[in-house]
Amino acid sequence: MQRLTHLYERSVFGGAELARNDSAVLKALAILLIAAHNFFHQVKPFPGENEMAFGEATFRNTVEQIAANPLDAFHPLVSFFGHYGVHVFILLSGYGLMKKALGIASRQGGISTADLFRMAGNQIAKIVLLTVVGVSVLILYKLMAYGGLPDAEFFRKYLVFLTFTENLRPGDFGYFVTVWWFMALIVQCYLLFPFVYRLATGSAWGAAGVALLSMTGAYAFYQPLLDAGVLVYATPLGQLPLFLLGAWLAAGRRIPATVVFGLAAVLPLTFVDPEFFHLSFLSVVTVAFLLYGIFREKLSASRFLVWTGGLSMFIYIVHGDLRWLIIPIVNETQNVWFAYVAFFGFMTEVFLFALLARWISEKTRLFCLVPFRMKGGRQIQEAPSALPVRPALQGD
Repeated sequence: MQRLTHLYERSVFGGAELARNDSAVLKALAILLIAAHNFFHQVKPFPGENEMAFGEATFRNTVEQIAANPLDAFHPLVSFFGHYGVHVFILLSGYGLMKKALGIASRQGGISTADLFRMAGNQIAKIVLLTVVGVSVLILYKLMAYGGLPDAEFFRKYLVFLTFTENLRPGDFGYFVTVWWFMALIVQCYLLFPFVYRLATGSAWGAAGVALLSMTGAYAFYQPLLDAGVLVYATPLGQLPLFLLGAWLAAGRRIPATVVFGLAAVLPLTFVDPEFFHLSFLSVVTVAFLLYGIFREKLSASRFLVWTGGLSMFIYIVHGDLRWLIIPIVNETQNVWFAYVAFFGFMTEVFLFALLARWISEKTRLFCLVPFRMKGGRQIQEAPSALPVRPALQGD
């Protein structure tokens, strides 16, 4: 019991604050998992994953694939678990934006709902500008890889993508660049931020009630929406509890130890039981942050991870389409070791294009553009986004 208490107290759930390096390291680990997942879950054999919908055989396939070839265990493990890095970003996004809002509220003795919307608007503008950088790099990549510029359909799809509604349109998940669906979700979460701020600074019963209502709604509409071609766990209805949790923790508020360890205890069931699946995102993130509390000192001292965390949004924006040339070759070869060589080549390419994207953003100073100002003409300083340029603020 004493060890569990110590584990709880060392975690963010027990009141430990996430410092700048903590945030950077968590983002680095999350984006590396995401990139590895997006590569290996396309490589044969396909174990599957419970990313947005429960698959009865996926976890069993993962275990059987590891048992059949232990030396290739990384492939099925990251295929099944890697996508949960997205949910770490959802929590960190709520955490970072809440920290910024609280800083403004502290300096000026409060913050209005209008200013909260202005903050959200600036974050959304930053996401739009990020896509401009991403599209620029993708055009260059396509010119180098395919010997020509994208056709008109590419640009038409990009304009449709900028509505940030692909996760709400039946059958359009992954409409433009497949991995960019997350930006639609996070933009929608930003639009809800004024509401989330009031919940996180208000009654615990109110916040818990809204979280439970959201979870109940996701549970109730999961199958009907799935049948209609909409993934409820790619929408705010399914992910609001995580975004709210990030804001709640940023406000210095705790989650009861019974809730924390209860979510951790049901983790195995979330992989094999369709009813418990609906708790999987909260459960995995809970366990991840508990584990981070154990290894915090060593991980936060890693210069590579801190640096990678600062590059995370550019890794995210470029990596999706860079895999499509190499994966068919990997699947045709069907050699375990070639798959890993190809993966390291892919990641090298990803880092190079991510550095190019960051260079473009710095030279053009795109992220200095802040369209909304505080009431009275005072400009809102940028809050850290879900995938920030650099970890410059505590709790970013």
